Amino acid sequence: MTKFAFDANVVIGLHNIHHLDCVMRKLIELSDTVYMDVNNVNELTRESGIAQKRLLERSKIFKEISPDKEDFEKFRMDLAKNKILLQGPDRYVPYIAQRQKVDYVVTFDQTVVRKTEMYRKQYGIKYMKPMTTVSLIHYLYMNKRIKFNGYLRVVLDYFKYEEMSNLFDAITNPARGWDLKTARERFQLYRDPILDSLREKIDGAQTKVDMYG
Repeated sequence: MTKFAFDANVVIGLHNIHHLDCVMRKLIELSDTVYMDVNNVNELTRESGIAQKRLLERSKIFKEISPDKEDFEKFRMDLAKNKILLQGPDRYVPYIAQRQKVDYVVTFDQTVVRKTEMYRKQYGIKYMKPMTTVSLIHYLYMNKRIKFNGYLRVVLDYFKYEEMSNLFDAITNPARGWDLKTARERFQLYRDPILDSLREKIDGAQTKVDMYG
């Protein structure tokens, strides 16, 4: 029974590649819980946001939380005091994660990943570990909710339709300030989980060979 805090980009990305419903169903099978702050729910794209929200609301494991204004302001001041600066709705992702004491913060925004890690380190927090969307799919694979081929299909679909669009926008928009190093770091988000899965699969096959060979 794992608890997750979702950033809006997780829902948007999985919905865009038509895998959001499947991922939520697999999390239900594991009796996990997904939390989102209402401000992050409101981030969902205008074109398909209603469909995304309805899909989430149909899931019994989804919890939409409204922040306490005074509590959030105290949290925001704590972030600023420790030079952990997040803009707009992004601030609500670690807030809801801390408030609900989730196991993982799921986001594909590397700024949110870095700032969440800074917050955990500053306060010695063991929970709310940052996790990317790809790592979430890896989590489902490791918990035997999806087969290896299905795992690869989702990850490669995400790279093809979401990451490639993201990279193209970053390359053609100088204001985003991406360089080659940043692009290579994005590639690592896919490379490492896939290699871990392949290693586990190969090691498992080798064990069978050793047993019966």
